[in-house]
Amino acid sequence: ATLRGTPPATVTSYTVTLRADDGRGKSSDVTVLIAVANAASSGGQGGTGPTWASLPSLNVVTNAPVSYVVPTATGQSLIYSVVSGLPPGLSFDASTRAITGSSSAVGFYTIL
Repeated sequence: ATLRGTPPATVTSYTVTLRADDGRGKSSDVTVLIAVANAASSGGQGGTGPTWASLPSLNVVTNAPVSYVVPTATGQSLIYSVVSGLPPGLSFDASTRAITGSSSAVGFYTIL
């Protein structure tokens, strides 16, 4: 069976009972809970995905210890990682969202 239609715009839930009937007097029912979630907070298909607040620049002094915790993004069940741009000598701990270490590299880095 396929359920089709357009979900309502409001967050709500429905209890739906489905029936299978063999045409010979025997049938079986099953109850399904359909939860309508806000698309912006669903975090999955159809949602907007995670969002970040604007982050300030992180100024680091050469060879000085760095300990910076990246603020959380908004969304559900997020996994954090550095894609590119971390200066040599610094590392990122995804479980704590911390950038730590010290770097002798001089320059401007864009961390993704």
